[in-house]
Amino acid sequence: MASAEQATAADPHNMEEAAEIILSYIYDNLPDFPLYNGARLAALPAARRADHISRLPGDILRNIVARLPVKEAARTAALSSRWRALWRSTPLVLVDIHLLPKARAFRPTPADSPAVTSAVSRILEAHPGPFSCVHLICSRMKAYKPQLARWLQLLAAKGVQDLVVVNRPLPLDVPLPASLFTIATLTRLYVGIWKLPGTAALRGASFPHLRELGLYFVQMEHGVVDSLVARSPVLEVLNIMGCINGGLRLRVVSKTLRLRIGDAPSLHTLGYLEPGQVLELQGTVIMPGIRPSQSAMLTGVKILSLDVCFGVRNDVKMVPTFLKCFPNAERLHIVSKKCDEPTGEPLTVKFWEESGPIENVVSRINVLTFREFKGDRGEAGFVEYVFQSARALEVAAIFMANPSFTRFSTDEALVRVQYSARNLTSTSCKKCVIWSSRPEGGDPWSLRVGADFSLEDPFMVIEEDN
Repeated sequence: MASAEQATAADPHNMEEAAEIILSYIYDNLPDFPLYNGARLAALPAARRADHISRLPGDILRNIVARLPVKEAARTAALSSRWRALWRSTPLVLVDIHLLPKARAFRPTPADSPAVTSAVSRILEAHPGPFSCVHLICSRMKAYKPQLARWLQLLAAKGVQDLVVVNRPLPLDVPLPASLFTIATLTRLYVGIWKLPGTAALRGASFPHLRELGLYFVQMEHGVVDSLVARSPVLEVLNIMGCINGGLRLRVVSKTLRLRIGDAPSLHTLGYLEPGQVLELQGTVIMPGIRPSQSAMLTGVKILSLDVCFGVRNDVKMVPTFLKCFPNAERLHIVSKKCDEPTGEPLTVKFWEESGPIENVVSRINVLTFREFKGDRGEAGFVEYVFQSARALEVAAIFMANPSFTRFSTDEALVRVQYSARNLTSTSCKKCVIWSSRPEGGDPWSLRVGADFSLEDPFMVIEEDN
């Protein structure tokens, strides 16, 4: 991702298009809001206007109002005297896309900003709170900084719990007021396309109830994520997507976070790791060929996913060392990345056989998925080694890359898979080969899926061609 300075110097039309693509991806990965789809008020015919709903207990009526889009919820005050005070006494659910004209619902345009911004201001001022859920994603906030400051005051004073604040670009580096990070009632926070305050400005931040944090396409200095996590003692979910100002280094310390590389005995699922990244565990920098100490092993991880460029020898040489750091992994998910510039001869099954203790790790694997298999020698060598070493293997799924983007035909790639499986050790393993017509590189993985802890294995995705 280019820096904000580079972005502003680029062609405005191209940048606008790129910004809309970013926004579309953000919208697709935001958490859901607690409303009934398609909920609307409608007048009954005269013959059916007996008012039975108003006789329901107040808690049930407030539950109904809380699930209506905000305009519909406010309109309930006109139904009868019983409903008049319900909206104001119901925790507010405000999703600003519901303030858009129906023709553009869920896809705001720059022209919508003034009207939506004005409506949000009126609603936040009028409702006494508390605020259950507020999603603000439609406004170009560079032009409405005073309104944003007032919104944050109201959100803090009225106890917002679930908050999403996405700035509509451009520019990409609009400063997000530090006052947002002092809203102590938050349980979930997602921010997108902002320049975050520096670590010095976050010293007053406190999130005693925050369980889920999402940072989407933000510009921030190193140390900001670490600082936020350190001030979030019950944080469970951390989603980071598209750091605008380049590479991101994390040194995160948390006893509750479910995404952590460090002292995290409860960490169960980890991915996608890339062997080209610098991995540091408990102060130990993982390098090719080292024997990780016991303190540098994440023994709680049962599900591991790796992005591997099998054409880059240095990346592949890191894989055995990575595997040694997860000695109790039971499910291994591999994505074979496209290699634009291969370096040296591919590493074959002999390399894996000579990698020492990883056989003890691989022997525990009971589920293997390999996505974007193209038939290259490096891929085939790895699959062959796993098949002959994973004695507990129960399920193996090979997802073939779209043959339109590979140098081997479908038949040639299939032969290579079958050859790699010829020495399969596990007699009870169920194997399947799944063909793909997906775009090059496959479909992007969904952060929403990754944050759904009702799923046993978020990486166990069976693709279906349209």
